[in-house]
Amino acid sequence: MTRKQALHKALEALTDKDAKSKIQEILGDMPFTGWGEKTIFDTLDQFVIDYGRMPNTSDFKKKGLPPHTVIRLRFGINLKEFLQKYYPPEMMCASRLYYEKSEEEWMDLFIQDYIRNKPSSAEKYNKTRKQGTPSWQTISAMFGIRKWSEWLKHCGIERPCRTNFKPRIAQVSLTLRSHNELLANLERSDH
Repeated sequence: MTRKQALHKALEALTDKDAKSKIQEILGDMPFTGWGEKTIFDTLDQFVIDYGRMPNTSDFKKKGLPPHTVIRLRFGINLKEFLQKYYPPEMMCASRLYYEKSEEEWMDLFIQDYIRNKPSSAEKYNKTRKQGTPSWQTISAMFGIRKWSEWLKHCGIERPCRTNFKPRIAQVSLTLRSHNELLANLERSDH
């Protein structure tokens, strides 16, 4: 949840008209002065929520986003490099809300979740992952990996071999038994 979203939620819960008015004033002034890392990410995440897309370099000329110079001072890289690192076009998540941990920390959390849940597919991993943990696509995009099998290999995870064919064998056996019974019944009725 971004700061703006939290303020909107607080605004809904308030009944005091003066307090509502002040919070609406604060919302109008956002982002606040002083571009710390948290404020920069929060503002950019809000941009993604508001516009439904990742920001590009032209968007930073608009009111409300940090200037190019602030990005260079805070992160030691130019705006284009910053966007490629934190908001790459191939990133499959709606926003970059996961900046508080390093890429390796997210990979470790992925591995822990994988070991805990033992999902049989990428979809099952996403359904059973720990709340607040990004999808496998989001974490793997941090490493430039798009395929589930490549991601598992990168994490050092070996998928178990499929050796359990019992349900299929049981079904075939049942079908053969039904056919044999049908043939036996036909032979009896012919005599």
